[in-house]
Amino acid sequence: MESECNAVAAGRKTRDQILGPILSKMLECFKIVNAEVHKLDEAVARHFNNLGSDSSQYRVLQANFTRCGSCNGMTVLKQRTGGGSNRGGGGDSGGSKLLQCAPCSKSFLMPRYNREVRPGVNPNNQQEPLICPICQFQVVECVKDDGGTYFVCPQCFSDPPEEHGGDSTDFPCTKCTHPTCSLAKGTRGGDVEIFSCPFCASSGNSAGKVCLKRGQHGYRLSCSNGGPNSCQFTVWLPKEAREIVIDDSTGSCNRCSNPNRVVRQLKFIWKPGS
Repeated sequence: MESECNAVAAGRKTRDQILGPILSKMLECFKIVNAEVHKLDEAVARHFNNLGSDSSQYRVLQANFTRCGSCNGMTVLKQRTGGGSNRGGGGDSGGSKLLQCAPCSKSFLMPRYNREVRPGVNPNNQQEPLICPICQFQVVECVKDDGGTYFVCPQCFSDPPEEHGGDSTDFPCTKCTHPTCSLAKGTRGGDVEIFSCPFCASSGNSAGKVCLKRGQHGYRLSCSNGGPNSCQFTVWLPKEAREIVIDDSTGSCNRCSNPNRVVRQLKFIWKPGS
């Protein structure tokens, strides 16, 4: 590639003449690296221990904890030593916890600062594990110090799926946009302003924006300044909608938008029979 760039600099070739072959070669290298990425893992593994495998740094809190989505075996819940007393059952909020699957030689870090982590199960059938439809891992229920709970999938939390709203930040199930999972509460474009909040505007607060949200009672439009002591603007949307997304194909609403206010359009995907 360097010699080709020198040829362009010397006037022997043009940019268009070298760009296509260089990109093709780079794409070929990229595909080879992706296909053989396991070789890098194997080479690194010869010099470093798998996270959680050192018994002097991690202790077992609970064996046979949750189902692994890769091998269908059971993971082990471990905690980094020096994190406090062992309360068992995924308790002990002091040290960082992880799930380890020995057959797969993989470890999955759990969210920090929880009072307890426990296997996710169907509330109507305690013997039935809650399985992530994306990766088939059993989800984990996290209990916060205030008693509130939330769910995470070990695989998705470690490697958030971009096609379901994942990014580089923490990815609990509440951020996931999977259309069939009952734990997924995220919405595509959920951080995008649909329109400016009229309640906030009337009180002189120009920062309020109304976004599309999804909860256990369905989809709603609510203000980003929401909370018990803040803006309570909420519009509940029809429960007959299986999914509601921002309609990127149409952009803003011509009827409701003006030079000082943009109102984005929504697309409703209705449940069968609605």
